[in-house]
Formats: sequence, structure tokens, C-alpha cells
Amino acid sequence: MEEHRRPYVTISAAATIDGKIATKSGDSAISSRRDLVRVHRLRAAHDAVLVGAGTVLADDPLLTVRYARGCNPARVVLDPAGRTPSGSRLLLTCGHIRTILVVTGRADARDRRRLEGAGATVLVEEGDSIRLGPLLGRLYGLGVQTLLVEGGGRTIWGFVTEGIFDEMVLTVSPHIAGGGGTSLAGGEGFARVTDGPGLKLLSARRQGDEVVLHYARSGGGGDPDSAGDPGQ
Repeated sequence: MEEHRRPYVTISAAATIDGKIATKSGDSAISSRRDLVRVHRLRAAHDAVLVGAGTVLADDPLLTVRYARGCNPARVVLDPAGRTPSGSRLLLTCGHIRTILVVTGRADARDRRRLEGAGATVLVEEGDSIRLGPLLGRLYGLGVQTLLVEGGGRTIWGFVTEGIFDEMVLTVSPHIAGGGGTSLAGGEGFARVTDGPGLKLLSARRQGDEVVLHYARSGGGGDPDSAGDPGQ
């Protein structure tokens, strides 16, 4: 979106009813095949889809549109140390699907050459960490006007804690993962509920035994009227 000078960002995730996007063993097959079709439609509606290197290493995703009609989005991986394997499905297909890997000074020159040799575009961020705000500006300059963030937990946390997202679409699956799993937002957490960004519910749709919740970011912290009685 022109007024943002950054892509319009939508966070997409599926979580168990106890808020986990993966179990303690790393199983992230949380939602149904029906929901997978919906997610692929959502991918087709965006210029790019973004994940962290942890998701690539754990799941080896393609991040393409296969269960719906539409074009494949560009694929963006936050990979500070340049760990994306040469045999990953992302690198094996980046010759015909635009793939952008974002690395930092932690990635050595050999890994950068390896990733570029596979056909990926490598963006180098100064320092040892990726600053999401400036990165979004760079992606916007590369023609990415709409960005779908699919995780994992620490990646989602980065967008949430910096408040640089516009919408969130969350599928709540009728399962319980229990302790040890990966939380929807896996960072250090806010001290108070109202410290986080406010969300406005746009829709809640039943999908079999699942519920798809669609929120817009309402700016600032959470609604103090929604925090409830701390003694409840």
C-alpha cells in the first residue's frame, strides 16, 4: 500500500485451542485439508509469503499454490545465518518461483554464494539480526505490496511486537497440544495483556469443527475494556 511505504501485511496461522502452532515434537499439521485449500487461496491473493528459517528446517515447505487456482507468490525466508539447505524444496524450485532469502553478517560468503547459485535472490542485512521495518521497505521496493506471514512462532512475534501487521487470519483447530509446543507468538512476551497491539474482529466463520477468525489491527495497545477483572 502506497501510504505505508511497506507491504500490507497479513499474518496467517492455524493453532490448537490452547494456542499452539506445533506440538512438542514439531508436528504442525494443525488444521484440516479444507483449511489448507483456504490458505492456498490466501497465498494466491498475495505478492509474497514469508516464513523464518526454523520453519524451512522443520517442515521443508514449498509455499506454493497447489490446492487452489492462482499464481504462486514470491517466497521470502528470514535466514540470518544462511542455513537454508541446498536440498530444500525451496531452493530446488527457486529457478522458476521467485525466492528471496534474507541473511545477515552471520552468513558467511560461501553460504551466500551457494544460495545465489541455486537461483535465489539474497538480501544482506547489516549486523547480526534482521530489522523487520527496514526489510519491509526493501521488499516494497522489490514490488511486494502485499505480504502473507506464515510463521513460525518467533517470526510472528517479531511482527506482533513491532506492530507492523495489518490483519491476522487465525484458524482455531479442535485439538489440544499441551505443554512444550510452539506458541502462536513465540517471543519473550508482553508484561501486560494491554501492552500488545489491539485487534478488531472482522469475522468469525465456522469451518466444520474449526473456526476461522479474521482480525484487523486497530492500532495502539489492547482495548482496556476487554481485559476483564484481574481477579476473575
